[in-house]
Amino acid sequence: MLKALSHLKIGGFCLLVFLMVVGCGPKSQVIVMPDPDGKVGKVEVATQKGSQTLDQPWQSTEVTSIDQMPSEPKVLDEKKVRETFKDALEARPETPVTYLIYFKSGGTEITTDSQQTIREVVKAIKTRNSNEISVSGHTDSVGSAEFNRVLSMNRSRAVASILVSQGVKKEIIEITYHGKENQLIRTPDGVAELMNRRVEITIR
Repeated sequence: MLKALSHLKIGGFCLLVFLMVVGCGPKSQVIVMPDPDGKVGKVEVATQKGSQTLDQPWQSTEVTSIDQMPSEPKVLDEKKVRETFKDALEARPETPVTYLIYFKSGGTEITTDSQQTIREVVKAIKTRNSNEISVSGHTDSVGSAEFNRVLSMNRSRAVASILVSQGVKKEIIEITYHGKENQLIRTPDGVAELMNRRVEITIR
């Protein structure tokens, strides 16, 4: 399917870019699909002779050979694309979703608002019939690097335990932790910032 393509380069400001590469033999077609909010990033389709950039919803280019320039991009009719590739679209995995769980300072106690978020997470896991959950712990910048590394680990484990107690299978949960690195709100050391005291739960 991809033999005719030299490479695909994906970039842009959006978090998600949906690609459909269809065709067999010497010809391939690349179609950029929007995310649920209607946004797309940028996709560069390149061969030995040059490249084309796709940055609009339902925009497409065709590659007939690795030593031929990709065709001029054109925007396809959304309805026709959905009808033509109905089976492929229905088989596409759901877009991952991420929830943020926040904590009171210095420990593993979840904030009141985040207790409701946990219930939403459990519902989403069951509705999507998910078999891959990522639980990633973080802290603010109060305390030493080692203290925060352990605290972020304990927060991840605490959230994972809550999910398991609500019926989520333990074996589908992957736990990671980052201490005070990867802050949502950049702060100097010693700043107690709620937005950084978090666990990110990604459901795939």
